[in-house]
Amino acid sequence: MLRRILLSALLLTTTAACGAGGTGGTGGAGGAIEYWLWDSAQQPGYQKCADAFEKQNPGLRINISQYGWEDYWSKLTASFIADTAPPTSSPTT
Repeated sequence: MLRRILLSALLLTTTAACGAGGTGGTGGAGGAIEYWLWDSAQQPGYQKCADAFEKQNPGLRINISQYGWEDYWSKLTASFIADTAPPTSSPTT
């Protein structure tokens, strides 16, 4: 579990560093990074990482959205087609 949290923190940090100056997707709007995931059991760990990241990076906000399995994949596919996909997501199975 700790390893997954640390890897998540690294992912969020890397994503923020790459996306903080850009405006691609919804990541550049208002200093917010969108992160979608499908597993509600993972959301508390991801939220802890996001909270710690936000504390260390004032002005950047991580918005975590959790969707059910089917909704996640439908929404993710539609967002890629519409060019509105979030800069980060959790596509693991």
